[in-house]
Amino acid sequence: MNKLLALTVIAALGVVAAAGLDISDARHRSKRVTAANSVTPATTTPPATTPPPATTPPPATTTPPATTTSSSSPLRCPELYDVAVAVGWPVKVIPKMLRTVYRESRCNPTARSRTADSGLLQVNDVNLGWLAARNVTVDDLYTVPGNLYAGLLLWRAYGWRPWRGGA
Repeated sequence: MNKLLALTVIAALGVVAAAGLDISDARHRSKRVTAANSVTPATTTPPATTPPPATTPPPATTTPPATTTSSSSPLRCPELYDVAVAVGWPVKVIPKMLRTVYRESRCNPTARSRTADSGLLQVNDVNLGWLAARNVTVDDLYTVPGNLYAGLLLWRAYGWRPWRGGA
């Protein structure tokens, strides 16, 4: 995975709330120097009353749903939900992808099978050349964002077939 994508994913993982600066208390009275080099306060007009800042709603967060839409069972591997959104998985298919992650690796990002499958989504080594052409390395397959990104690329190209129909 290229560095720009990795940095984007890392930035997306953090929950960042934008805070506005209130500069109404930081008004400085300017001073002017007279011809005799004495400092006198400049004449100022009283500050205009400013309306209180409008309250803005908190930023929308990508909170995983409590249950999946296809069944009433709890969402598997919910800690991966925000990372999946950050790397580009469509929200609509994330529950199915997370069930697949649970079935393939039990949510273990360093899982390795005896059939050469790696990481959360158990991406097979047969895909390494194809993924390398898309800037995904073997090391990326053992990181949460890297494996979910590799899985996303495979899913976009082949649907659920690499996972035999998904969960």
